[in-house]
Amino acid sequence: MIRKTLNRYSPFGYGLSYTNFEYSNLSISKKEIQDVETVTVSVNVKNTGVVAGKEIAFYYANSCHNFD
Repeated sequence: MIRKTLNRYSPFGYGLSYTNFEYSNLSISKKEIQDVETVTVSVNVKNTGVVAGKEIAFYYANSCHNFD
């Protein structure tokens, strides 16, 4: 019998949840920024389910600059 140990990238069940979360009050400090400026983004995350859980809120940003 050949056995090989594989490294897991995430624990079993990672990314799954037995509860629900609600996002509200999204706030962005600036609508436009220059190359060296920073922006602050905040959001409230509330567990609305009956089971305890953890949630990670991801924020993706992209440059809308036209490089033509």
